[in-house]
Amino acid sequence: MQSVENIGNRLPDPVTIFIVLCFTIVILSAIASVMGVSVTHPATQETIEAISILTPDGIRRIVSKAVTNFVSFPPLGTVLVAVLGFGVAEYTGFIAAILRQGVLIAPAQCPGIFHGSICCLF
Repeated sequence: MQSVENIGNRLPDPVTIFIVLCFTIVILSAIASVMGVSVTHPATQETIEAISILTPDGIRRIVSKAVTNFVSFPPLGTVLVAVLGFGVAEYTGFIAAILRQGVLIAPAQCPGIFHGSICCLF
């Protein structure tokens, strides 16, 4: 368990990971566009070619379609509400209180039962 914590502690901030992944997508789109990568849409049989978003048109596309992309993505509303709710619960101490209460009322043999049931699944 200590090794998992050590690996987790070495990870950068989530915002940094997000920004690095965004730049990676931009660079990969440029590489795919130069290589002429294309795919066929399985339902419409339409050929879709990779477009570089490093070009001025690509940057315009990112800026002009950002709101449309977020609004038209159905799970986004649910995810935002869940993340905001969890953030408020964490900030107010509700999550810590629930976890503490759960640990206090759990019987002493619970970890053994839990571990045994997890091992049976695999």
